[in-house]
Amino acid sequence: EAETVVEAETVVEAETVVEAETVVEAETVVEAESVVEAEEQIRFEQNLKQAQADLQEAQTNLSSQTQVLDTLKTRYKQKHWAEQAKQIEKSHYCSQEAEQMLLLAQRLFELPQAPSHRAYLNIERSQAKITFVNQFHHSLAARLQTLETEEESLKADLKHNTDILRNNQDGLATDNLKSVAEQLLAVREGLQAFPLDLHRLQTEMKQFKQELAEYGIPDA
Repeated sequence: EAETVVEAETVVEAETVVEAETVVEAETVVEAESVVEAEEQIRFEQNLKQAQADLQEAQTNLSSQTQVLDTLKTRYKQKHWAEQAKQIEKSHYCSQEAEQMLLLAQRLFELPQAPSHRAYLNIERSQAKITFVNQFHHSLAARLQTLETEEESLKADLKHNTDILRNNQDGLATDNLKSVAEQLLAVREGLQAFPLDLHRLQTEMKQFKQELAEYGIPDA
């Protein structure tokens, strides 16, 4: 009987040890899962915060885009910026979509039943929209700069060719001098008539140079 009691006590002690180890293991698993969840929370918040900062920058660029397009409309004919006008509508739409996707990403991450990859997917999609807004911002600014450069080039060309014509007018027949002088005058007046038709003015300047060259005037 004494041995039976000892064996029973041994079994109880063994079961107690097993239960204690099981509890420790369970607590360890819970702690590990808590650490993973905390790290995942931090990672998501960092991704979301970066995307929100990028969106804010894109929205600032969006405001600037409207101003640049207004400048284009004031200074140049529609054919010079028609494509950009279409793209700016898409840029506004992309900005709105990006904002909605970030809000959805945050909501999805806070839902226990929603897989976290869906939240990250919405952040990635919003970043693609934000990238479009920023890229269009740079291309729109580049378009304005290109047109301004062409305008300044025409003005410099006009001055250069006016000097050439003035220095060589004695060598031209009256009718020829009148013809090329009228072409230069048309370019000069065209550069003062806003919005500018740069393509037409460039063509007129090219025709002037060709005609002057036919009359034997160098460096036109």
